[in-house]
Formats: sequence, C-alpha cells, structure tokens
Amino acid sequence: MATVLVVDDEEMVTRVACAVLERVGHTVFVAGSGEEAELLAEGTDRIDVIIVDHRAPPSSGREIAEHVLRKHPKARVIHTSGYPRMVLESEGGLTPGSSFLPKPFTTAQIRSHV
Repeated sequence: MATVLVVDDEEMVTRVACAVLERVGHTVFVAGSGEEAELLAEGTDRIDVIIVDHRAPPSSGREIAEHVLRKHPKARVIHTSGYPRMVLESEGGLTPGSSFLPKPFTTAQIRSHV
C-alpha cells in the first residue's frame, strides 16, 4: 500500500480523503498548508503519492509538490481543484508528469487515482 500526503486547507476534503484512503489500507498524512507539507516531507522516510490542492496556502500546489519531490523524488503528484484544468495551467501549471483530479471528487475517483 502507498504512503499518501494530502495537502488541502479544506478540512472536509482532507477528512474524506483520509477516511477513504485509510479504509483501503494506505497510510495517510494530512497537511493544511504548504509549511505543514514541507515539515511532514522532511520528517517522513517515504511518500509515494502527493495529493495537493492547487491553491493550498501560502503558495501554489505546484510549488508545494516540487518542494516535497526534492525529498521524495519518486512520488506521484495528483493536483486537485474546483477550478478547471485550464485555469491551473494558466496559473503556473501542473507539476510535470502529474495528474488532475477535479473537485468535488467521489470516493471511487480518489481511490482510482491513488
């Protein structure tokens, strides 16, 4: 099973993602901001998947993902947003090689992306 870092400042999103992913056996870390994500990345030996909101404070999801990838370069990145993909691409883009999961997502969608 994977070790997943969920970065989102919406408590309901992190709560649902955590419950769904843990139920199928994944280990989940939750960060409400870029700073928390960076601290978790530094203090964790393994992160396989990063699920990051495009507008996670205080920076962009791409910046947060790139920082976490410096410590965990093999992690896969899933960007989430309530905005369409084209908005994300116009606001700094997505992490190269990442995927996009639009909000609101279903439990089946998050499971299949991870």
